[in-house]
Order: sequence, then C-alpha cells, then structure tokens
Amino acid sequence: MQGSSGECSRAVRRVVRVGGAVVMITPTVILAATQPWHDEPPQRFLTVSGILLIVLVAQLFAMLVMTGRTAELAATTLLGAALSALVVTTFWIVPGLSAPGLPEHPGLALVAVEAGAVFAAVLAVVSTRDVRQAVLAALWAGAVGCYLLVVAALLAFTFVPASVPQAQGRTASASAAAAERLAGNPVETPDGYLLLLLVALVLSVVASLAVPLTRSVVLPRRRAAWGHVGRP
Repeated sequence: MQGSSGECSRAVRRVVRVGGAVVMITPTVILAATQPWHDEPPQRFLTVSGILLIVLVAQLFAMLVMTGRTAELAATTLLGAALSALVVTTFWIVPGLSAPGLPEHPGLALVAVEAGAVFAAVLAVVSTRDVRQAVLAALWAGAVGCYLLVVAALLAFTFVPASVPQAQGRTASASAAAAERLAGNPVETPDGYLLLLLVALVLSVVASLAVPLTRSVVLPRRRAAWGHVGRP
C-alpha cells in the first residue's frame, strides 16, 4: 500500500515537474524569439527578455524544490496550485483578446492571482488538514500565476492587436499591428504588467525557502507530538 502510494506520488511529481517546465519555458522562448530586436532602440526588449529569464530560472528552481521528494507535499497541493494558476491565467487573458483589450494596469490581475492562491490553499488544507501544505500551495500558485499572466499578456500584445488596451489618446487604429499600437502611445505599453514579474520573483524565492524551513521546524514538532500521543 505504501509502495503504490509512493509510486503515485512520484508520478504526480514527475507530471507537475515536466508539465510545469513545458508550460513556462515554451511561451517564454516564443516571446523572446518574437521580440522586435531590429527596432531602435533595442534596450527595452533586452531588458524585458533579461527579466523574464531571471524570473523563469527562479520559477523553475521553486518548482524543483516544491516537487522534490523531501518537500513531502501532497498531490492535491501540487496539482491544486498548478491548476489554479492556469485557470486564473485563462480567465484573465481570454476575455481580453477582443476589444477593448486587456486592462492597462495589472491591479485586478493581482487580485485574480490572489483569489487563485486562496483557492489552492483552501483545497490543500481541506484535503490534508495541514496548514503548511496550504501556505506552500498559496505561495506557489501565486508565483506561477503572476508569471503566466505576464507571459500570456505579452504574447497577446504581440500576436493579437485587439488585446492591446485602447487607452484614451491612442494614436494608432485598432486594426494596426500590435507593435505600432504599443509604440504609438506610452500609456498602452505593457510595462505595468512587468510589475507582476517582481511579485512572481519574490513569491518563488519565498516558496523555495519556505519548503526546507517549514519542513525543519514544523514536521519535527508534529512528529514529536504524534510520538507523545502514541505513548501508553
């Protein structure tokens, strides 16, 4: 029984690890490859791509820590956090693919990410009765959700002109290419969404540190308490 359970856990960890890497790396590579590198000046695109790379590395490291065997996280914790991030990203991006486009400012996006993190935490604590699992689920769901929202928004701005916010004072028409519309008005630039990358970076670092810290502090106390209760 324990063997089959452990095998299932290994399978779940492998699925989350491979699937998460594909979901995060693929759109990032596409986004970097489709940047208008020949435009002048190219510094902005270099900066954006550099920030994305740094945050992506932090995300992948956090995923390796979260899916590690020593993290002792339940399948519902891992799957709930990953799926909540995907659902939040989908529900945020899809309606904005048509006019009037995605919101100019990421404030509501952050609220959506927080809602997904709360859902992941509730799912984890209900299924495991473990506050540690809930905290880690919320941290990871928030980190992945913020990153996917930014990457998905930048991809939408690149390939779907209608997703570019139609801000007041727009100088390019709605039928113009996304690059033209973005360049035509500084208000329409997606720089606001880049703030979410900072949140994603912070949450991924905190999650990576929280896994070993909570394991070394919480689990020994819990096992000691179980041993005390089990004594005659």
